[in-house]
Amino acid sequence: MELIKTSAVLLVSLLTFFFGQTLKSQILNLDSVTADYFKHYDVIFLGEQHGIKTTDSIETKLISILKTQNTKILLEVGYDRNYALNNFFIKKDSINYKFFNRKYNRNNSKLFRLLSNSNIIPKAIDVATREDLDKGAIFDAYSKEKRMPTTVKNDIDEFYEIGRMDFPSQMKNTNLYENFYTKFRNNLKVHKFFLEKDSTDIEEYFEALKYRILADYDSSAKIFVFSNYRESFMFSQIEREIIKNPKARIISINGSAHVGLNPQKIDKETRNKSWIPLAYRTKINLNNKNVCSICLVHRAKSLFKKDYPKEMEYILNHTEAEKYYLIKLNYKGSPFEDLIGVYDYIVVY
Repeated sequence: MELIKTSAVLLVSLLTFFFGQTLKSQILNLDSVTADYFKHYDVIFLGEQHGIKTTDSIETKLISILKTQNTKILLEVGYDRNYALNNFFIKKDSINYKFFNRKYNRNNSKLFRLLSNSNIIPKAIDVATREDLDKGAIFDAYSKEKRMPTTVKNDIDEFYEIGRMDFPSQMKNTNLYENFYTKFRNNLKVHKFFLEKDSTDIEEYFEALKYRILADYDSSAKIFVFSNYRESFMFSQIEREIIKNPKARIISINGSAHVGLNPQKIDKETRNKSWIPLAYRTKINLNNKNVCSICLVHRAKSLFKKDYPKEMEYILNHTEAEKYYLIKLNYKGSPFEDLIGVYDYIVVY
């Protein structure tokens, strides 16, 4: 009888040890993770909490692992900022680089240096910047030929005269932009003929403006950031990049809410009840592509603790400060049951 009891205790101990080791094995030091770990994924979303300075370092680390010979980086930044991005990454214009860094808090960005050294040109895919539209791209595209058609000249003159869309002139100027967009669409053939190879970029620019206006006045969303119009525009940019280069790996950096794979598990109180996050939208519409969602969780500053306190406690108990970790969520005995299907992985930093 004693032998049976001893054997049972030993078996329980071994199972406990094995189970514990299995759990720990899902928490990997990011330094040990190689590109092979993600080789099956075509589209990878990195979900950040905006405004944390050290996020730049972890995103740089991740992209250095994830990037391939054929990679496109997409940023949740107003589409109109592609002018500043292109001027730096293509023309090496340091003035635009400094402006972009200052505007979006990416001073001395390790990520931008990595992309520049890797010859990867990032693309801004968000709806147009509301407060201060960057009209430089429009000026460059339309100033190549002095003898432009009258219809085009009048449209662009009108566009430049419209002011900012912030308070107190928001309603007035937004309506003016909306009227301009209607004229642009009506004269689209003339604009495209005049612009030639630049017509697609300019058309997308004005689409970004239109979708910003739609998102601002979306009655189904409490705030524009969680409007389906916004998600729809960002998805269209992902889809277009895939059409242009079907074999490219797409890496999109977005706010963490946008990279959720299960809209039913996203916090609904501050968001559109019918909201479809970008990553989920991509997964269901591009079912021939393997989509991966990675949520970035800061040990000290993350809002993750509010929504998932038990999971955050587990993370803090099994990771160390100032180290980077990759955690797989879906496995037998996972302590992250509520997160399975929301994200594929968590990166702790």
